[in-house]
Amino acid sequence: MQRFLGLALILGVAVGTFAGCQKETPTKEAKKTTPTKAGTTTGGTAAAGTLEFKGTATIKGRITYNGDGEPVVNSMAPDKDKDSCPSSVMMSGWYCDKSSDKKGIRYAVVFVRPQTGMRMPKLPDDLTKPPAGKEILEMEQPRCQFEPRVLGLGPKQDIRFLNDSQPPISHDANLSGPAAYSKTLPPGNSHVYKDLETSDREPYKVSCNQHSSFMSAFVWKFSHPFFAVTNDNGEFEIKNVPVPTNGKFDVVVWHEMLPSDAQNRKVAGAGVELKDGETLELNVAIPK
Repeated sequence: MQRFLGLALILGVAVGTFAGCQKETPTKEAKKTTPTKAGTTTGGTAAAGTLEFKGTATIKGRITYNGDGEPVVNSMAPDKDKDSCPSSVMMSGWYCDKSSDKKGIRYAVVFVRPQTGMRMPKLPDDLTKPPAGKEILEMEQPRCQFEPRVLGLGPKQDIRFLNDSQPPISHDANLSGPAAYSKTLPPGNSHVYKDLETSDREPYKVSCNQHSSFMSAFVWKFSHPFFAVTNDNGEFEIKNVPVPTNGKFDVVVWHEMLPSDAQNRKVAGAGVELKDGETLELNVAIPK
């Protein structure tokens, strides 16, 4: 069984940047912040305000652009290592250029969130265990950029940064947001950040201090696996979403070009009702 839900959201545009200065000598990982814990259950009985689940559903759809003018991708000429970097480096944008109709937005993050007053229970291992071969996801640095630009991690997934730049130059793999991490990567080197602090409220901003004016990316580290990052056509699919019996989920869309005062996100579906075994189709047009 499949239902259809269409929404249009009124949003604006904002882009955040991160700057700094760092030597090539590797630095120690910074002290981590204390994570916000998900709700837990005691003695098999759900605590007050904790969701209870029965069955699973799928949420799928497409995120498309409907702003004024053409969807832009902002770029700049590198101001450092000009002989090693491309003449133009992507900075930010709506990233519709690879979609079939030039409207599908890639790099949007879609995730579920308990409504106000409710929280996730402690999830069983079979829901949080990543698929085989997906225990560590990779973000590369091949052309003075981080690729992919946006990456989503589940609670038991780690991330590897790889400096595969050609021609070879040094880069950093720095993260700021829910916690802070820092590492310098000489050419050909990689580094795995294990057990990043989780946050269902904000992503990590990724930066290279050696090229802070034009290298950036985003990493989400969720406490649950019920999220997706849109593909080149703006499509997403979230499988095995648990069906609440004592509450509802909001479906949230995050994108770097949405208003920073709203933390670059907006509720796309408020209080959606899921049914066991069904597929809910949620198509969202942004920024208005």
